[in-house]
Amino acid sequence: MPLLSSIKDCPVFDADERRVGKLKDLVIGSEVPYPSVTAIVVSTGKGDCEVPWGDVTSVGPGATELSVVFDPANYLPPANGPVLLVKHVMDHQIVDTTGAKLVRVNDIGLVIVDHSLRVEGIDSSSSGVFRRLGFGRFARGAPVLIDWAQVDITHLLPEVHLKVPHEGLRRMHPADIAHVLSKMRPARAANVFGALDDNTAARALSELPDRHQPTVLTAMLPQEAVRVLEEMDPAHAVDLLKHIPKIKAEALMTLMDPTKSAELRPLLAYPNGSAGGLMSPRVIRVAQGSTISEALNAVRTSRLSDRPVDVFVVDPSGRLVGELSLVALIAASPAAVVEDVMLPHPKRLQASDRAEDALRLFVHYRLLFAPVVDDEQTLIGVISLTDLIDSLSPRSWHDRPQRREGQPK
Repeated sequence: MPLLSSIKDCPVFDADERRVGKLKDLVIGSEVPYPSVTAIVVSTGKGDCEVPWGDVTSVGPGATELSVVFDPANYLPPANGPVLLVKHVMDHQIVDTTGAKLVRVNDIGLVIVDHSLRVEGIDSSSSGVFRRLGFGRFARGAPVLIDWAQVDITHLLPEVHLKVPHEGLRRMHPADIAHVLSKMRPARAANVFGALDDNTAARALSELPDRHQPTVLTAMLPQEAVRVLEEMDPAHAVDLLKHIPKIKAEALMTLMDPTKSAELRPLLAYPNGSAGGLMSPRVIRVAQGSTISEALNAVRTSRLSDRPVDVFVVDPSGRLVGELSLVALIAASPAAVVEDVMLPHPKRLQASDRAEDALRLFVHYRLLFAPVVDDEQTLIGVISLTDLIDSLSPRSWHDRPQRREGQPK
């Protein structure tokens, strides 16, 4: 089994046994699962030439031999469209769909089938690095390849459509999906988002760099974009809608479920950087006089039950009168009423408060989240510390690639 590192930069000889250059790259076709080499790229010192596979007699670690007398005038430079293994794949991070993770391509395994040369798999181990640096003695045993059939390189090649193994992407963490899709052009990324389930797509879209989110959303089919927006946290969905053209945003809102759009429309009216513009309207609230058992049931049945969040107590008019921590709820007797254990007059934010003022409140009282009220003290939402950090941190921080545990710094 030849490895790309073993044949790259080896001399190329023509039919007259003249050394005409060195092997610079291999061009592959679009067949799946194991594409064949359709041409080689020969570096002549005066430029690169793409030599079709039909003019190649053999490729090996010692040399590459041509079946013709080489004349650079008969060949063109490499085209932009085809996939070049060294240029496009080697040293890049790709998706191992079996392990559902990103791996680095340190070498590429090839296999000779009849007269064709096909791609067999990729080597992501450190042994591949040792071989390429000339320290092959440190490479233990034969390389263990990731089968090319389980590899996706489409995010590296926005103009090439080999395959999109959506099943493999679904198994990845949303942050890793976002890292992969951030390398694609918006139209390609939008196609992949459309193939993911709504919850995964919503979480992955939230993990995309800020500058990519609006362009990907507008590239999606309207029905798919609507489903993702409906699944997103309302505050994030509103922030995204504010960063696309108003006509497009209104068209998406019109297609949304009326209950969902009614939840988002009031938030759109608040200015950017205000507590109203940052809050989520999804709040766990219970009425005065409710029992602890009823409050716990409200937590269990809410869409927020997977997140640590307090329960807020409101009077018959919806005005905020108290706050219950989950610890207090769990420790209290189920038959007790909420007034017995709630914190009265909790710290709160007005919808018109600026994000900077909200942060001061959070820091002074060491809050993790705070309720938001209107001028009549009616509870209308909640802001988390994470919301504030996202709002006030420099935009460039949001565009840095995600690093998952176990990935190199």
